[in-house]
Amino acid sequence: MKFRRRCQLLNKPPDAVPLAGVFFLLLYFTLMRAPGVGVALPEMAGANLVPPGPVVAVAVDASGTLFFRNQIVTSEGLQAALVKLREEEGVDLTVLVQADKGLDYERILSVVRLARAAGVQRTLLAVRPPPTQPASP
Repeated sequence: MKFRRRCQLLNKPPDAVPLAGVFFLLLYFTLMRAPGVGVALPEMAGANLVPPGPVVAVAVDASGTLFFRNQIVTSEGLQAALVKLREEEGVDLTVLVQADKGLDYERILSVVRLARAAGVQRTLLAVRPPPTQPASP
């Protein structure tokens, strides 16, 4: 007597849709982590100043590299970009300098001087608040 099989053997190739979904998720999370540079801001309590008008951020990492609008720029390129942006906006800009805490003070001042040479009058230094202590019961 011959019995029929109730289960089928895996003789067809695996479905590509779940495999492609997993691949694109891995690609997405890899690309989200890859770009950017870490800037360790110094801590300061009570710094919550909100400047008037438009604010532009300039980041300086620990090696002294300048970043403006997620692009590496030179000193001359930053100054030209700030002049162009100030002329386009038509109002006073505020430059927020996000400098690494390991950077020497002279390099931070050179960025402030660049902003002043571009005609920007307000310059702020970015800090982060200290970590909060958990409430004790």
